[in-house]
Amino acid sequence: VAEDELIERKVLCKTLQKYLGDLIVLYEARNGREALELFEAVKLADASREEACEEAIQTLKEYIAEEQQKEAKAYFEDGCKDAISLEQAKELYQDAIEEMKQTLEYKTVTDKLEKAAFGSYAPAEFLCGYFWIKGMTKTQNPFIAAEWIRRAVNQDYIEDNLVEYDWFLAQDKALAARILELGKQRGSAFALYRQGADAMQKGNTEEAIAAYQKAANVGNAEACYRLAIWTAQQANGNLSEEEFKQVLSWLKQAAQQEHPEACYCMGALMEKNHPEVACKYYEIAANRQYIPAMLKLALLYDKEDTLFEQLFWMDRLVWNGEHSPLKDLPRIHMLYAEKLKKEVIDVTLPAKKNCVGHRHP
Repeated sequence: VAEDELIERKVLCKTLQKYLGDLIVLYEARNGREALELFEAVKLADASREEACEEAIQTLKEYIAEEQQKEAKAYFEDGCKDAISLEQAKELYQDAIEEMKQTLEYKTVTDKLEKAAFGSYAPAEFLCGYFWIKGMTKTQNPFIAAEWIRRAVNQDYIEDNLVEYDWFLAQDKALAARILELGKQRGSAFALYRQGADAMQKGNTEEAIAAYQKAANVGNAEACYRLAIWTAQQANGNLSEEEFKQVLSWLKQAAQQEHPEACYCMGALMEKNHPEVACKYYEIAANRQYIPAMLKLALLYDKEDTLFEQLFWMDRLVWNGEHSPLKDLPRIHMLYAEKLKKEVIDVTLPAKKNCVGHRHP
């Protein structure tokens, strides 16, 4: 805050501290030159702190990775001690699959899957790895997840609709390459999509679109979305009725699999005439950490009767590193607090009685 009048500067700082105290750091200067000098000094200090923080974070990541590797080693050593036979593993796997169809509580399912996986049954190994990737287990450990997938792949087994290829690529390039090789041999949807993506990156549009279409025909969500966007771009938005129907069909296929970008597009298409349906699509995308959908929900819920929903999505945005809502958060919080206060008063105050015929002291 740059202001030569001391009293005015103090009042302004006190006001900012009152409403934005948790969100900002205040510095005072008597004039513009002093403010610039202070800014440069603070920026230099911040850069030094940021560098130290990055080093600390990297050290912490390395420590966590070492601990997770130790945990993974102990986990597989302990599990092998009570390994069951392959036939028992097959039966237990089927029991787990049947149980999955009847419950949303995965604890007992996970226990059965792990036991079947330790019996070296490849489908159980792959599904167990998928559970670890998705955090559907007691803890999260990428090394345990990768090892289960590796064991299944070593038996030449993959489950096409459970392949998290980008995760494998980030975790273990050799494992990802082997999975892609198996996928190509079997004509798997994810492998067809990767073929299209690689061709598009090299500028071979015709080959890319052909591969995308093959992948979309067997239900690959990303291929469906890419085809929809490519078709719309080629038409510069001037789609024929037939093209629009095809684009809509691809987007719906992808949205049914909760593809975030496709859900966002479906929300945009529905927003004008069916806002409630649009919000459902936006919420699916937002729950998959898609920032534009969170921003859209924060705007759509900017009404007096939906302040709670607006606050929820604004908070989610901030937690995900999107700082644009920060300037409005104090105002929305105050409005919501006033709304809650009014609701409490309305509930606690007795209803007014008809006083006709009664005398009051």
